[in-house]
Amino acid sequence: MKKLFLFISIISLSQIKAQIDPVKYPTFTNIEDALKSRKTVYSMSFREKGLFNIPPQIVKLDSLFFLNIMANKLEKMDQELFALKELEILNVNENSIKYIPDEVGNLKKLTTFSMNLNSLTSINPNLAKLQNLKAVHFDANNLNTFPEAFMEIPTLEEINLQGNQISFIADRLDQIKNLKFLNLSDNQINDLGNLSFPENLKYLELQ
Repeated sequence: MKKLFLFISIISLSQIKAQIDPVKYPTFTNIEDALKSRKTVYSMSFREKGLFNIPPQIVKLDSLFFLNIMANKLEKMDQELFALKELEILNVNENSIKYIPDEVGNLKKLTTFSMNLNSLTSINPNLAKLQNLKAVHFDANNLNTFPEAFMEIPTLEEINLQGNQISFIADRLDQIKNLKFLNLSDNQINDLGNLSFPENLKYLELQ
């Protein structure tokens, strides 16, 4: 199962990286280099840096739209993260984060939010304030119910919740009008009841 989850994490990251033009938007991997750059910094990656906290100087990069803090030792989401108002793509995969703070609602421009392989037991309702979200990746956490916040985000096209402990889905799933991809495999769902799916749904995984 761990190999499967790792594979999911790698695929999700590759999908996210495919959205970034490396020529137009070079990705910095060192905060000092980014701060010294004469060009506007749009993309940063702190992947596998052994970080316990995000560098506080990151708030100076106020044009940042892509941030990868995957595979570190983060146990919480630092407040500096929520000052990045231009952020569109956020990858926090493979950390030890247990909750999402209320301030997540500040990231109004976020379109892709990935937190696979963390320790989340619930999704903050303030996620519903992110009305530009198109893709969420919360595979391999400890969620036991389908996040209600997702029902309030009609722009969502892709939801990944594989490998949680979800046993219940509210019957309002069809409110996510643009949903095309839904992965709920490796959960505890035994009965769908009278659940209605969105008309645009193209892919559904429940096994």
